[in-house]
Amino acid sequence: MSNDANDAPPPAERRPKGRKRVLLTGIIAYGNGAHSFHCTFRNLSETGARLAVGNNSQFPSDFYLINIRDRVVYEAKLVWNRGTEIGVTFKAAIPLAPITNIISYNYMTYYNQYEAMEWGVYPHQGNLMDTLLQRSSIRHVANAHTPTMLMHGENDNDVPIAEAEQFYIGLKDVGTEAVMVRYPREGHGIRESKHVVDSIDRSIRWYEKHFSRPRS
Repeated sequence: MSNDANDAPPPAERRPKGRKRVLLTGIIAYGNGAHSFHCTFRNLSETGARLAVGNNSQFPSDFYLINIRDRVVYEAKLVWNRGTEIGVTFKAAIPLAPITNIISYNYMTYYNQYEAMEWGVYPHQGNLMDTLLQRSSIRHVANAHTPTMLMHGENDNDVPIAEAEQFYIGLKDVGTEAVMVRYPREGHGIRESKHVVDSIDRSIRWYEKHFSRPRS
C-alpha cells in the first residue's frame, strides 16, 4: 500500500460505523518494537480510528497501536495517509483490565466517588446516567466486530473483572470472535512471573493469528 498523501481518500472516507471524537494519547509500534512514537487519537470507533501523527509520514501497512488511557493494544491496518494524519482499521485487539460500562464500574470499584468528582454530581442525578451509558463501550457492542482477547486479574478491585466479563458476553452475543483470559490472584495488573509469560505468549499467538506475515 502506498503511503503517498495524494493517495488518501477525501476527508469523509467511507467506513462501516460512525466514530466519536476523542483526544487520547497513543503509541504506534512496528518492526518488532524497533520503531515506536507517540500519536493522538482524533476519533475512535470499535472498528478503527483517525490519528494525528505529526511529521511521521511513513508507515508500514500493519502495525501495533496502543490506547494508553484505555489500556488497549490494537492490531491496526493503514487505510489512508494524509501526511500529518492517518486512518486505520483494527484487525485485532487485546484490552487489559478495561472499563467497558462506566455505570457498573462506578458502583463496583473502590473508587466509587470518581464519577462524582469528575462530573460534579452523582450518576443518579440529572441525566448523567444516560451520558455515562452513551460513553460506555458496552452500549456500542453491537458495532464491535474486531477480534478481541480480554485479559483481567480476578482480584482487581480498581477495575473489577465484571467489566471484562460483560463485554466478552456482549461480543459473543454479537458473533464477534472473543477470548476471555482470567488470571487468579492478580489485581490491577499482571505481576506473577508465570502469568506475565503466559500473557505475552497469548498476545503473540493472537497477533500472529490475525496479522498477515511480512513478505520475505
